[in-house]
Amino acid sequence: MSEQTPESSTYTWEFDPMKQPVNLAQILEILQNFQNLAPKAELIESSSNQPLNLVEKLNDKNYAIWAPKMSFALDGRGRLKHITVAPLKTDDPKYIKWRQTDSTVITWILENIESDIVNQYIEYPTAWDLWKGIEATYGFGKDPLQIYDLTVKASEIKQGAQSLEKVYSQLQAVWKEIDRRRPNPMKCPEDMMIFTQIQQQNRLYQFLNAVNEEFDAEKQDILKTEHLPSIEEAYAQIRREVARKGIMKGEGGGPSLGESPSGIGGGLAATRAVAVRSENHQLSSRTYEDKSQLRCTYCGGTKHIFEGCFKRIGYHEWWPDSRKRGKKPPGK
Repeated sequence: MSEQTPESSTYTWEFDPMKQPVNLAQILEILQNFQNLAPKAELIESSSNQPLNLVEKLNDKNYAIWAPKMSFALDGRGRLKHITVAPLKTDDPKYIKWRQTDSTVITWILENIESDIVNQYIEYPTAWDLWKGIEATYGFGKDPLQIYDLTVKASEIKQGAQSLEKVYSQLQAVWKEIDRRRPNPMKCPEDMMIFTQIQQQNRLYQFLNAVNEEFDAEKQDILKTEHLPSIEEAYAQIRREVARKGIMKGEGGGPSLGESPSGIGGGLAATRAVAVRSENHQLSSRTYEDKSQLRCTYCGGTKHIFEGCFKRIGYHEWWPDSRKRGKKPPGK
């Protein structure tokens, strides 16, 4: 990798994609180098002081989900630095204006904490201190006990009566929590990639173990491949099979018309059921058509019209008293 010199504003990076794969660390390094070369852009803060309300407030169980959502919300208003950068000194010329904005951030955070635990956080002087206090309480860091508990939990998750999407989402949530507590420890890019590959392979096994036995054939096909697919690819393959089975059930042997089809492919079955009911209704309407208002212009009789008048065209053999009224004329 070449070094940037004061005389040059360009940056070159010697990289041959045919010789080595691109990994996350290299991408971040490239982005950082370009940021160093580009003119520093001033962060634009939103002037809005409107309430910031998340769907789910912080409690003693949801920190892993709440913290990223809160960070994204603050970032969206240009206030993320209030929880990621140390507070300004009181003698800083910008302190008064910064303090006003920081108080707004504190309010936003406190408003998104459940009322039964919020009192322990109202005394923090800055948003940065408040955030660190919450992190110290619920973050757990790299606690081996928590990592062990999450690993066991991932291995015990089973699909059962749940949809494939739901069990996959549950596993993803546990895996993300493990990654947060135990990030990739490798330093060398090649070692980082090897660690990630082994980790993803183990998680593929956990996912296949969680899926119901009715998909054992698909699991075997996945495991027989020369190069194991990613978790996402395995999920997509089994999901296609779920969709196929759902459509087949809709064609026959599936829910009755009075039942609500469920699962992927249920929409097709439901549409077909509605169409059948509609067709039956139309047939029924034609069968029981009200003829009481019809009047024939040939014989003056009711409940029929000129074209169907038996006195004009003759009675059919199946008519009960056809012998009394005459046979149907030949050729009619």
